[in-house]
Order: sequence, then structure tokens, then C-alpha cells
Amino acid sequence: MTKHLKNWDKTKHLFLNWLSNCQIKYVFIQNFKYENLSLWWINNLTFKDSMLDNSWYKNLYHHTNNFKNQKIVKLNKFRFFSLIKKFFFTLLFTILCKLTFKKEKQKKKTTNCFLSFERNIAPYKKIHVERQYGSFQFQNKKDSRFLIYLIPNLKTLLNLKKKNRNFSSMNFSFSILNRYVSIFDIFSIYLFTLFSYLKLKIFFNKDNYFFIENVNCSQILKNLLESSFSGKIQDELIYGLALRRFLNDYKCSRFFNYCEFFNFSKSFYYFAKTSRNKIKIITINHFPYDKNNLFFSLHKRDFSHKKDFLKYSPKPDIFLTQGELYKKYLTKIFCSKKNIYAIGSLKSELNQFSVKKEKPKKIINYKKLKKKIISIFLSSNSHINIIDQLRFVDLTNFYLIIRPHPFLKDIKQ
Repeated sequence: MTKHLKNWDKTKHLFLNWLSNCQIKYVFIQNFKYENLSLWWINNLTFKDSMLDNSWYKNLYHHTNNFKNQKIVKLNKFRFFSLIKKFFFTLLFTILCKLTFKKEKQKKKTTNCFLSFERNIAPYKKIHVERQYGSFQFQNKKDSRFLIYLIPNLKTLLNLKKKNRNFSSMNFSFSILNRYVSIFDIFSIYLFTLFSYLKLKIFFNKDNYFFIENVNCSQILKNLLESSFSGKIQDELIYGLALRRFLNDYKCSRFFNYCEFFNFSKSFYYFAKTSRNKIKIITINHFPYDKNNLFFSLHKRDFSHKKDFLKYSPKPDIFLTQGELYKKYLTKIFCSKKNIYAIGSLKSELNQFSVKKEKPKKIINYKKLKKKIISIFLSSNSHINIIDQLRFVDLTNFYLIIRPHPFLKDIKQ
């Protein structure tokens, strides 16, 4: 197991060092941009997703550790059919959002914009609340407005009216981000990214940019980068423009969010910064820090106090972490202690601590069992990696109880 962990550490450090200073990064900085934002900051390579889809990372692990007998599984690729399908679905979803959710009659100046991802809106007593913001959302309600992003999928599409009723019971002013998407933007962004992809193919025909320590990782990393043009980059730009349109309409001066450096983070930071008003971006750490998670693996070379979003990644003005460990880490990355504060978890303020008494399906007699009982509480989507790595552990003397994240109701216990 120790050797296995060292191999994973090796892969992680090799990949991160390559990513922060690779030649393809500078090709993007010089040749691929939207306005003054480099497309480098909003692609699948810099997103570093190893939870929702870890197949590319497994492939990279086998490659960098010279496991020659391991086959490459499930390559991420640019798929033209997927792109066309996503284009029409985005168009349909946007039109239905515009028809379902009423347009605000009067748009008054609003100081605080609270970005919300709709799955985090949950019942609380007799109303619905945004669980990530805790009791803070109840302060200064008159000068605040929620901006809710609806995840564009079939399930959301079939429940738009139900979601509208739930949002109305929040007892807060709210707008729907998807409603601020321009139909013209959808067409222009998809056309722009298609030409950008074709341009990128010309660069790939000239050179191989994907050697890590003399190991050719092109089949893995080139395909992962190209897959960004199948919808990832389009979404980042389309909803980023919608965010800026909203912030301009309501003349917001504070933009609260919990994007950190996850999906939409860098595009949202850029488009918020380029809105008409001087705006403070305040980011709340909603996900427990874990140094082994690629999401949290940042490089100080990618950040600067300069507002040069071609060479440097967009970032928030103020960062509120759950603990001191993440605060210290960000201080090293941003090379500054300024505007980074440890405040704990806001979610815990809304815990209602109501436990339903249910007859247990199975009672464990730990004395007869003669094994150590370990209960693992999973974060969202971490079950894939955890269960996968448990295959390398001798569990003879342990009894495991794996508890999925509350969002994952469909995962079998």
C-alpha cells in the first residue's frame, strides 16, 4: 500500500509541475482567448477533475509509473455529435427557462449578489434556504439577491415549475442565471469555440506538447484538452456572460459565491471583474480541504496581483476558508496573508439535528465480530476514488461501513 501511495504522489507532482509550465499553456496564452481571458484557465486540463471522472487520471498514473501491461481505459475525446446535441439542448433549456421564470419588472440597485447552485437549495423549517451560506443569508435581506444556476439536464427540465415553487418559498429575492443567457451568445460562442478547436488541431499537427519526464502522455492529455471543446468551454463562457449581464443590471458591488476553483470559478471571477461596477468577489470554502485532491492542487506560478487574465488565473478578492490548514495553503499560493480568513463551516448553522428513529436493517455485535469497525463518511462523488483505492488495502481485520453523501441517494449503501 505504501508503494502504491508513493506512485500516486509521483503522478500528482509530475502532472502539476508539467501543467504549470508546459509549452501548450503558452500556446493558449498567445493564441486562444475570449476577450482578455485565456481559454487555458477554463479547460479540462486546468480543471483537474479526478472525482466526477477519474479515468484520465488512472491512465496517467499507469503511464507515468511505466505500468506497460495496463490498457488505457475510457479516453476523454472531442465528440462532434455530443457538441451538436449539447448546443440544441442548451438552446431549448434557455428558452424554457425564459418562459417559466418571470422577468423582473423593476431592477433596483442591489449590493449583495449570492450565487447559488440549485441543488444546494434545501427545505429548512417552513421555507427553502441556501445551505452553503448558513445564517449569514438572513442578514440584510433587503439589499441582497440570490442568483440561481439551474443545472441544464433532463431532470431539471422536467421539474422547472416545481423548482420555481421551491425558490418562491425561499422568502428572498432571486433571479435565475439561465434566464440571463442570450440566445445570440449561444450561437456566437459555439461558433467561436468550433473555430478555436480547428485552430488548435493545426498546432497539434505541428508538435507533441504532452511529454512528461520523457514519457509521451499525448493520448491521455491531448484528448482531455480537446474534450473541453465539447461543451465545457462553451458553458464557462455562456454562463459567465450571463453573470456579467446580471451584475450590470443590478449594479451589484459584492459577489458572494462558493465556487473556489471548481467548475465555473475562473470564468465567473473574470466576468464579475469585468462588469461595469467595482465589485468585490468573496468566495466561501464549502468543501473540506484535502491535499490529496487534485481540485486543491494549485501552483503559485498561476496567480498574480496583476489583472492580466491571459497569463494568470482569475481569483477572488476575499477567500473565507473552513479551517487554518487551507488558509495557510492559500497564503503560500497567493503569496499573501491579506484577505484570507478562516471562519469555519457556515452550513453547520442550519443543521436541524432531527433524527428519524428507524429500525436498523442490521445490528453489528462488535464483540463477536472481533474486527475494528471503520465508518467512512463520503463527500459528494468521492465514493468512486475511495472504493477504488480500498482494493489495495488488506481489510481482513476491518469491518467497513461506507456512508454516501446525502446528495447521492441513488448510490446503493
